[in-house]
Amino acid sequence: MYHFGHVLRYLGRPLHVIEPCVGLGGFREFCRLPEVSYHSSGAFDFHPSFQGFYDNVNQGTSTPEAKGLRLGPVDGDVMGLPIEELQDAELLLSGPPCQPFAEGGRHGGADDPRSEVYETVVGWVIELAWRGVLVMFLIENSCNMKSYAFFWEMFRRLASCIPFFAIDVVELDLADIYPHRRRRMWLRGMRRDACGHSSLPQPLGRADMQAPLGACPTLLDVLLPGCPNVGPGDLSTDRLRDNMSAYTATIIEDREKGITGTIAVVELDRSPKKVYGTKVMYDVTPPLRCTGPSIFLFSVDDIDLELTKRKVHRFLLDEERFALQGHSYKYHGHFKSQRASRASTGNAYPVPMLVSVMQPMLSQAVRSGALSKKGKVVKCLDELISLVPGEGIVGDAFDELDELGRPTKKAKRQRK
Repeated sequence: MYHFGHVLRYLGRPLHVIEPCVGLGGFREFCRLPEVSYHSSGAFDFHPSFQGFYDNVNQGTSTPEAKGLRLGPVDGDVMGLPIEELQDAELLLSGPPCQPFAEGGRHGGADDPRSEVYETVVGWVIELAWRGVLVMFLIENSCNMKSYAFFWEMFRRLASCIPFFAIDVVELDLADIYPHRRRRMWLRGMRRDACGHSSLPQPLGRADMQAPLGACPTLLDVLLPGCPNVGPGDLSTDRLRDNMSAYTATIIEDREKGITGTIAVVELDRSPKKVYGTKVMYDVTPPLRCTGPSIFLFSVDDIDLELTKRKVHRFLLDEERFALQGHSYKYHGHFKSQRASRASTGNAYPVPMLVSVMQPMLSQAVRSGALSKKGKVVKCLDELISLVPGEGIVGDAFDELDELGRPTKKAKRQRK
């Protein structure tokens, strides 16, 4: 990721960023990899397990990053912070809880109290935009959210309250650029002077991401080398041993048909006879979840050799879960329990996907002068109003809904 930090290195100063629902800190990791400074105007997270994680990351220092952290059920509760206490920021980046909308969640939608976090984040965007400092925002969530009227209510609220921002929605699959199948939606916006009074720049694609190195990372590249293999005798139940035997037969059959890859990936807890849809994935993992079946890996070419001669024949490690989200392997050791570690990776937005979405936006904002080497560029009220292209802007934004997709699930309750 070093190559894609050239815009941040060119600025020569840390961006002022505010991150409600910061989780593992994708933007902090983006800054760490290209070796540029990171400054937090506020990084919030409700889950107490992140206190120990960030204590380890910062090693007890009083850096600007550490000072901006607000973690735990009280300090990290974004809904409990008076909006006037928000620090100014040029960038807002957030990944609010997706459980109300995700396929694996409870589908409570607007009736789920956690959806109010998303609404609060939208309110922060509006507040910071009118202060004249905010240049761009990105809010990540489940693609399934687009099927809820609640999401389009939030879209309309932004379009009508900050018409001097260009706003759109993009859906991406991490598997297009990285060996992890994870589809996510990004609601994003740029102040109109920052994006050249036109549409937002498109995210980087596979060709853009692989250009610096000649290829995108493979699953084998991400896996830690030299890990001991796991055979049938190492499994705890007959059911797992039966599943391993059945999956091995399936992979060998696929190999004979020529439809395999280098690494086969399965959820070993699930019998291939009962799995609906794809039983085996090749060279890519399924979406990482907070809980659920463990992922097992088979190297394909040597699957019928003795266990000791196989390159990979084992479970996916918790350390590798972090790498599949674009983070450091060592972060697993920063959590006190396996459960907390897996929850952090299951809830995280992937760093490579963030880079894909954000890097073109940063480049455009720098070219326009909205992000300057000299520091924050503050727009006064008259300047913000001058960015509104005309009375039709709100209607034009609503017309975009025809292209983006209409909601199919109605909101079940009135919201303020």
